[in-house]
Amino acid sequence: MIGYAFKRIIRSKLLFVILFGGVFISSTTFATITLGTNALFLGMVDNAFAESPFDMEMTSFFYKQYPLELIELKAKISQNDVVQHTEIVTRVQRHEYWGPNIESSRWEVFTGIENDSLAYNGIKLLSGNSTLGPNQVWIVNSSTRRPNFNLCDIFNLTFRVIVPYSTEFHEPYDYPRNLTLQVAGFVTLTDQALKILVEDPEVWKNTPDHDLYITSWPLTFAPEIQITHHLLLGYPLPHAFEHSIMIMLDRSAIINPFDVQGSFVRLTSVDTEIREIAELSYSYLFNNLKENIDIITEESLNMVIMFLSSSIPIFFIALYLGVTMSDVTFNFRRREIGLLVTKGAKRKTVLRIFLTEALLIGLLAGVLSIVIAFLILPILLGPITIIKPASDFSIPLIIVILLFACLMALLSIYSSANHSTKIPTIEALREYSPTTHPSEYNRTVVWIALIAGIYKIIMWLTGINPLTIILGIGTPSLIMLILLSTWYIFDLMLTPIALLLFLYGLSKILIQGSQIIYQASEKLMQRIIGGIGVLATKSIKRSPARTAAIVFMLALVIGYGFQTLSVLASEQDYIYRSSYADVGSDIAASIVPAFKAPTLIPFVKNISGVQSVTAEFWTFVKIDPVWDIGLRAINASDWYQSAYYEENWFSGVPSTEAFNALSNNNHTIILQKGVAATRALRIGDSLDVWRGENSISLIVGGFFGPAEFPVIETISPRGDYSLVSVEVLEELEILSNSSCQLLIRAVTQSKVNDIIAEVQTHPYVAIVDSLQNRLIEYSINPILSAPGNILQIEVLFSFLLASFGTTIIITASLKEKDRELALMAARGSSKQQIRILLLGETILWISFALLIGGFTGLVASYAQLNNIAALDAFTPRSISILLSPILILQFTGLIILLVIFALIPVLQATRRAQRGAEALRQG
Repeated sequence: MIGYAFKRIIRSKLLFVILFGGVFISSTTFATITLGTNALFLGMVDNAFAESPFDMEMTSFFYKQYPLELIELKAKISQNDVVQHTEIVTRVQRHEYWGPNIESSRWEVFTGIENDSLAYNGIKLLSGNSTLGPNQVWIVNSSTRRPNFNLCDIFNLTFRVIVPYSTEFHEPYDYPRNLTLQVAGFVTLTDQALKILVEDPEVWKNTPDHDLYITSWPLTFAPEIQITHHLLLGYPLPHAFEHSIMIMLDRSAIINPFDVQGSFVRLTSVDTEIREIAELSYSYLFNNLKENIDIITEESLNMVIMFLSSSIPIFFIALYLGVTMSDVTFNFRRREIGLLVTKGAKRKTVLRIFLTEALLIGLLAGVLSIVIAFLILPILLGPITIIKPASDFSIPLIIVILLFACLMALLSIYSSANHSTKIPTIEALREYSPTTHPSEYNRTVVWIALIAGIYKIIMWLTGINPLTIILGIGTPSLIMLILLSTWYIFDLMLTPIALLLFLYGLSKILIQGSQIIYQASEKLMQRIIGGIGVLATKSIKRSPARTAAIVFMLALVIGYGFQTLSVLASEQDYIYRSSYADVGSDIAASIVPAFKAPTLIPFVKNISGVQSVTAEFWTFVKIDPVWDIGLRAINASDWYQSAYYEENWFSGVPSTEAFNALSNNNHTIILQKGVAATRALRIGDSLDVWRGENSISLIVGGFFGPAEFPVIETISPRGDYSLVSVEVLEELEILSNSSCQLLIRAVTQSKVNDIIAEVQTHPYVAIVDSLQNRLIEYSINPILSAPGNILQIEVLFSFLLASFGTTIIITASLKEKDRELALMAARGSSKQQIRILLLGETILWISFALLIGGFTGLVASYAQLNNIAALDAFTPRSISILLSPILILQFTGLIILLVIFALIPVLQATRRAQRGAEALRQG
């Protein structure tokens, strides 16, 4: 049976290659999705864990352990089978502000590490001793006090311990302790080492005056901890030492992306065991691994849903192509089936032969799709997708992909094969006869499909979401809850297939159920190519069901292609604009202390490549005893020249009018729209704000940002703030306590890196961000770039479908006309006339498809972008992207590609007609 199946595949190369194509496209899509999702999951895991050098951290700010007890606690944790490494880190740190305007700040950190600490992997010795002895320290070279020290210098570390009431001290006593230390060397650190040595490395780096000293935990800190704990007399009171036990787990023994539930069970078991140890030692356990896994699992699940739901049209088209080609293939094999049955083969045996052929095609397509997926994933998704085929993660995936390919192949041929094996033997022994298509169709089904598609598109256009309505009702009755839940499930199921249903219904009704479109086409084709055009129109009119099937297929390719292209273009535009909004300009430089910003503006303006610069101050003020609002204080006369903003961010009045009001009156506020809505404020109303003892009344000159009331935790760069003049903060006497950044507009993007390098040389500049850095970070971050990468895969397969699908569907249609075309050629029709006839039919098919598919793709794209835009009111997706020159050019390229691949079967059919005519003449 297998040998016969192989033989038939080899003999019918062309037909099986075409059938193989549909299965290959679908299995390659599935392989890319499955392997890509797995790669992104693992990439997100690696990316998240790269941010933290340890999986767990047990910390204690209260006395409990002597040094020996800390060591025993570490050993107890290490007994767990999945714990790979533990180490003790003890810190003494002080963060102080002083001066009338908080101009000065210092953060000193003394850290004691063990001899096997992972921090040593990121410590580079510049000079001095390579090891630390008792009471010796390494000084980090970036410390502001580094110039004050030389090798072997002696200095004192002073810290304070709160000693409880005792007979020696009649009341709680703040007891000073001194450590005499010697400078053993100077070092530099990697970011990973800094994360071990300092509790909050980002804040530490952003503090202008910071110092970091590294010492030996067993030789220096352990003896001092012992002495200090004797002073505390066993009371759990605060002291200067902060103990941490860093824990690294065997991640491969815990994390399995194909066993999420098992991963959680294993992780929870380890977490529970170590957390019990932490509670007994009065410590707090932070499980970085669990928090990251929670986030990554959710992101991974969202990606799987996004991948599969967006790829349903690809699977459908591939299956449709397979079924269409199977109809033609088995029609050509009628005589073969009849001969097999005549020779004694049972019909079930013949069916098994055909199914075996399908399995062979599926296996071949599956293997090739896996190879292609491994080749294209690194290009589409970056280096994180370099997967080892023999890894534990990839082997189950490969099996699943092969099963999927075999399933698609079986589904493609089963209906046609089963129908063919049931044809009476006499009928089967006859020559090939074209497949018949009923002239009538189930109008109820068609209208249901069209109405369902229209409903979903209207839902997209209006931005109505059933889930939002359900959540907004509160506590509905049981019957109402059942009805709403049913509506939500129905709406959710329609989301991935709405385009299919709409196109199916529209193509059936317009092409198969209406004569108007044929009459218009006949008149148009007669003007273009004369009588042959009329003949082409009548030819496709004779088979309305076949025409409707072809038009539906081509329209789906066109509509789906335009939709994926438009969503990709919109996503790229959104990434650019939202990154610009987050940064605030081409370059944003944080200034510490804030009140020094005006002195930096002349310095920045003189840098080559700077077009303009402005200062922006961030802070909070109260509008009532409960609510705080975020403020950005700006100089309205020049802020708009340097800052990035969009006109739709402003409402009530145009942005120019709002800025004029702010420039003319320092007591004006461009109020966050959610705040205005909550307090029912209109243009011209007043709003009292205060901070401490100072208050001021501001006039509303415009509205800004989204309509939701902001949740004030930090100043958000996404519109959860109001705009005021700098003079408001000065009157409230809070300018010096504000955060500040300079917004810098560059002449060209090529100058950005040079400007950043020069800006960073100024001592008051803490952090510099830029649009370029954000876009680069976005492109290399698997979590952020995954949606765009998914869309790139969709676009790739859209173009594959446009080319291969067009060739297959037209080949299948013209193949059934070979006898008719041969008779035409034998009766005197020239090669040119037959080619024009076939070209006319093809042009009509493509024109109908372009009309239906283009309209549907445009409407669906607009609806989808409008629906997504409703989720982000501050930087929404741009609907105007649908008319952008780039998108129009890409869509034109898709149509040209479709036409080119439509000409291939036309030329082949013309040659077959000539060969058939020669055979008829000779016969």
